[in-house]
Amino acid sequence: MRITRQPLLDLRRVGRDAVTRVAQIALVLMLAAVPAHTQPAPPPEVEADEEADWQALREAYDTYVEARNDENLEAVLKAARHYLDGSPEPGRRTETALGFALQVLERFERFEKVLELCDKWEPTLPEQDTFRIALRVYRGKAHAHLGNVEEATEAVHVLRNMRIDEDELARFVQHALFEIERILKLRPGSEPPAFELARLDNQEHTVPSEALFGDERYVLLLFWTSWCGKCRDLMTEELASLQRRYGDEAFELVSVGLNWRDSAEAQREAVAEAEATWTHLYDSTSEVASDYGVRHVPFLLLVDPEGRTAHAGTAFRVLERIQDTLAKAFDDEANED
Repeated sequence: MRITRQPLLDLRRVGRDAVTRVAQIALVLMLAAVPAHTQPAPPPEVEADEEADWQALREAYDTYVEARNDENLEAVLKAARHYLDGSPEPGRRTETALGFALQVLERFERFEKVLELCDKWEPTLPEQDTFRIALRVYRGKAHAHLGNVEEATEAVHVLRNMRIDEDELARFVQHALFEIERILKLRPGSEPPAFELARLDNQEHTVPSEALFGDERYVLLLFWTSWCGKCRDLMTEELASLQRRYGDEAFELVSVGLNWRDSAEAQREAVAEAEATWTHLYDSTSEVASDYGVRHVPFLLLVDPEGRTAHAGTAFRVLERIQDTLAKAFDDEANED
């Protein structure tokens, strides 16, 4: 089973009369930083006589909301880019279309295209315009994902030194900055931060990360809490499947329980209920979660046999890539034998 994808674009929780420019920028920044199942987004209401291409964008969006699949999401992207190709004047509809395009491009990890849109539209906006700030966030995230460390670091520096008066906008920017720094810290090929954590079943016994990483095996870390339903489903389904499939290979699965409104006792009960037989650790201070940039659970990190990051992110974003990497490493090798 794959994790169910919820609507990427759904602003229905926001009153249509209240869709201000700050609300739109909040939307863009939220979609840049939080898991898809919490993301909001529809286009604001427009007059009945608006251009056909705008109506096409609304229709593509409505179809996506009903179907909620990547094919319809591609249609939203196509309609948004068609609208933008008409070189509309900067304004509410343009920002909405641009926000949609950026969101979908990031969802499909087309980061070069994200940079192209930022290059085109950022110069058209005033220096302190809220949407220009959003474009700078998208630019920074795209550079981070592409491994352009110098450019991403510069984006962080610029955003940190901007004066942002709106409290809500400032919070979203801070959240996005945290995400950019996490991407840089756990980018593919980087060495994950070192840690030493107590075992969940025996907190007098600790396990250092050097005992796990770089021992010519893949190590998959799950950061989780017992109250997170998706975490527990992941344990009993996808992760249990990986354990059954590769448990006898050069592969180890390790869960790191967080103390976010949680306890070791509650996690021990959840592990027993899930019959999860792999190694379980407990981050009693959340220091490791902070070092790894974990803001949402379930969060996964796959470390390769050389002890370097292969994939990192929320399960929604990286689970399929992790499954594919392990299948290529072990299933293809078995077929060759």
